Amino acid sequence: MSYFIVCFFLFFCFWHPSQCFALAPKVNSKEASDPYREFLRRKFPKYYQIDLALEKSGSNRVAELFQNAKKFCDMSEIQKSRFTRNQYFDVWQNTLDPNLFFMTFKKKEYMFLMWDRLSEFGEDYHLGRPIKKSPLTHEFEFTEGLFITGSEIAGFFNLLNERKYKPTAFELSLAEGLLKTGNLKFDGSKYSMPGLFAVAMLYDQAPYSTIEHEINHAVMNNTPRYAAQARAVFGTLTDEDKKLVSGVLGTLSNADLKEDANTFYYEFTAYFRDPEAMVKEYGNEFNFRREPNIASRLQSIKRRLRELEEPIPVIIGCGKENPNAKALDPSWVPETPSLER
Repeated sequence: MSYFIVCFFLFFCFWHPSQCFALAPKVNSKEASDPYREFLRRKFPKYYQIDLALEKSGSNRVAELFQNAKKFCDMSEIQKSRFTRNQYFDVWQNTLDPNLFFMTFKKKEYMFLMWDRLSEFGEDYHLGRPIKKSPLTHEFEFTEGLFITGSEIAGFFNLLNERKYKPTAFELSLAEGLLKTGNLKFDGSKYSMPGLFAVAMLYDQAPYSTIEHEINHAVMNNTPRYAAQARAVFGTLTDEDKKLVSGVLGTLSNADLKEDANTFYYEFTAYFRDPEAMVKEYGNEFNFRREPNIASRLQSIKRRLRELEEPIPVIIGCGKENPNAKALDPSWVPETPSLER
C-alpha cells in the first residue's frame, strides 16, 4: 500500500510542482513566506507593480512556452523576431542542441523581475560560496543579457525548499516547464538535472553580438570539450596577451582568473571570439588604442577561438558556409567611440 502512495506522490509532484514546495508556515509576517514580493514592495514599488502585472498577464505561461518553444538554428532567426502588442517574453529552443534554451524579453525590467534572484543565487552557487539568507535583497543591475546553467536552476529550487521560501509565479511555472521538457527531475524532495542544459536570455533591443555572446556561454556549458579547448587557448597566449585579456575582462565583467576561473574563461571566449563588437561597444571603458599592435593581436586570438567552433554547428548555424575560413582584415579596429550616444 505504501508503495502506491509514494508512486502517487511522485506522479502528483511531477505534474503539480507548485504543491510540492515546502512553503513557510502561515504567520502574520508576509515576509516569512514571500520575502521577494515584500522586498520589492518596500524598496522598489515601481517594479513591485510591474511584477504584479506580469503575474496577472502571463508569467504562468512560461511552462507552456518551454514545452512549445520556438525552434531556431541560426541566431539571426531570434534577432528578426518581434513581439506582438501584449507579449512580454518568448522562449526558443535550438534545433541542434535541444538542451539550449533562449528567452527574449520586451523590456529589461521584465527580464530581471523574472530572473533576478535566480541570477543572484547562481553567482554564489557555482563558486561554492555560502548562500545568503535571502538570495534576492540586493540592488538591481540591468544588463542586456544573462546566462543561467541547469545546475544553478536545480540548486535554486532546492534552496527554496530548504529555506521554505515561496516561489514566484514565474519560478513555479519555470519549474513546471523544465520538468515537462525533461531537463529537471523531482524525486519528491530534491530537484536534479539528468544532463547538462542552459538558458540564455536578453532583452529585445540588445545588439546581435549579445545574442552570440550569451549563446556562446550556453554552448560552453553544454559542450565540456569546447570549454576545455578554449581554456587551452588562453594557456598558450603570450604573457603580454594574457595581461591584455585579464585587463579587459577585469574592466568589462569583473572576471578574475584567480577568484573565478570558470567565469573568466567563459567571458574570455565570448568576448574575444568577437573582438570587433567588444571594441565597438566597450571602447570607452577600456582604451584598446594604448596597446601596441592591438589589431593583429586581437585578430590572432579571434582566429584561434573561431577555429574551435568549426565542428560546432550550434554556433555556426545551419546550412551555411563557415565564415571563419575567410581571411580576416587586420585593419578592422575602429576609432574609440565617443561618449555621446
